Amino acid sequence: CIRDSSWTILETDQGPATGVPGGTWTFFSNPVMDASGRVGFVGGVAGANSGTNRVAWFDGQTVAEVGVTVPVGAAGGSPIVTIEGSSDALSVTSDGQHTAYLAGMSSGFAWVVDGAVQVQSNEVLPGSGYTREIFRLAGERMERNGDWFVAGVNKIDGHDWIVRNGTIIAEEFDPIVPGS
Repeated sequence: CIRDSSWTILETDQGPATGVPGGTWTFFSNPVMDASGRVGFVGGVAGANSGTNRVAWFDGQTVAEVGVTVPVGAAGGSPIVTIEGSSDALSVTSDGQHTAYLAGMSSGFAWVVDGAVQVQSNEVLPGSGYTREIFRLAGERMERNGDWFVAGVNKIDGHDWIVRNGTIIAEEFDPIVPGS
């Protein structure tokens, strides 16, 4: 993992995984950087805890580790089983104070911001008044200023919605009005 044109080596494949005791890096993907140049990524770690794990890592610290991290508010209280490898696998704000990632849980997927589940599939959308559980999450991301978004669809009724920072901002069948 290299930062900027000065070719500063931060972490190396097969090198010790900083912030993951007993682990060595096996791969890097999805790099992120805050405004001050601190970097993060999703990486593979061998030898940590039990076997090969995927971690979300930022500025020398593990944000989340497969099989270890239990996000606050996770349904069932189980550790994450995967950290998704999409281009938005790990997001960080410009000031580096907030992180977000999409976690695979034993009961579905969860959008995790600052270590806490915000939205989780197979659960009812918090604060929505819906009675149907979420079928899938899509289009989740966090902006550089910390605003986060998740789009999703409910089971059975197929009702689509978009949430920003925990508030529904658009729903299927809503009227489109100027300024919305």
